[in-house]
Amino acid sequence: MSEENKVRYWARRPHNYGGVNLDRGQILREFGGFPNDAKLIDLGYLVPVMPGAKTYQCQSCGEEFAHAVSRDTHFENRHINRGFSRPINGAEERVDNDGLDDSLFVPGMPMLRQGK
Repeated sequence: MSEENKVRYWARRPHNYGGVNLDRGQILREFGGFPNDAKLIDLGYLVPVMPGAKTYQCQSCGEEFAHAVSRDTHFENRHINRGFSRPINGAEERVDNDGLDDSLFVPGMPMLRQGK
């Protein structure tokens, strides 16, 4: 079967397929060769991409999605800094000598700090 006539599938719900963690709406790069392929289609985990359907590409990693909302959710969940690591803009953390991050405190609110 030629590359342009090959049926492609997208993931209806997040799951692992062939060692790849798929997000909702993500189009599989390669399909086939696994024992449960028919079951995944029958149960609705994988849905065929309609011929000529518009797809949406992630601006960060290039993965294709069946819907713009799925692509946007993937981008927010996989590529945006969630605050669990250092700021990406190079901003320095504001920390006093006591080691507490002052951005967590409300101005004017009395704080109990040992040694002060």
